[in-house]
Amino acid sequence: MCVIIVREPGIVIDPDKIRAACKVNPDGYGVSVIDRGKIETFKNFTDKGNDPAEVIKIFEDAKDQKVIAHLRYT
Repeated sequence: MCVIIVREPGIVIDPDKIRAACKVNPDGYGVSVIDRGKIETFKNFTDKGNDPAEVIKIFEDAKDQKVIAHLRYT
């Protein structure tokens, strides 16, 4: 089953939880960062599985914005 993570601005999600979510949902991801009404979306699909470092970096870079992530499991 896929996982959806909704993170409000200023909240820190334990990187180990993101790593675990990437491991059990390895079939690509989409992450949307919402900032003042503008939505920027990052998508990734690779046969090698999700790279937790990429997803963690997106969350860290957007620490003051709302983030919605969808980690896929096919």
